[in-house]
Amino acid sequence: DRRQRQMCIRDRYMLKGTDTATGQNVGIITKVDPIQNLQRSNEYVIYPLSGNKCGYTGASGNQGVSKHFFTRFYLSVVDRIIFMAGLHLLAIPTASDRCAKREAQATVLKNLIIQNTSPIDDIIVLGDFNDYASNILDIAGNVPTSRAVSYTHLR
Repeated sequence: DRRQRQMCIRDRYMLKGTDTATGQNVGIITKVDPIQNLQRSNEYVIYPLSGNKCGYTGASGNQGVSKHFFTRFYLSVVDRIIFMAGLHLLAIPTASDRCAKREAQATVLKNLIIQNTSPIDDIIVLGDFNDYASNILDIAGNVPTSRAVSYTHLR
């Protein structure tokens, strides 16, 4: 019974990773308990996406997101349920192949959010996009080649 209770708690805060390169799991540390266990999408999207500016000229392929999760929290103070997605996208933002794959990953996450939320839901998306933002430049003034960050702006 104790082991079963520990498994339930672990499932609420941790999710076994599918990253074959690092073997890393994903999880959260929070003072507010989620109201559902962490979940993931197993969707794959074909890359390169139409209209991309990645400069990728290689063969097309399928890309999923090995390190991500989503869950929900209830905030009693405001009587709201918050949808939260955490992500870690492919690194090396200037590499054309990684750019194309990262856009596919962002599409998986966008689809996940659309399928699991309604227009009135409060949504938090956080994590490591491994890309630059066009509206907030980094210290070196880098601009993105992929549309990964902008894909999460749903409204």
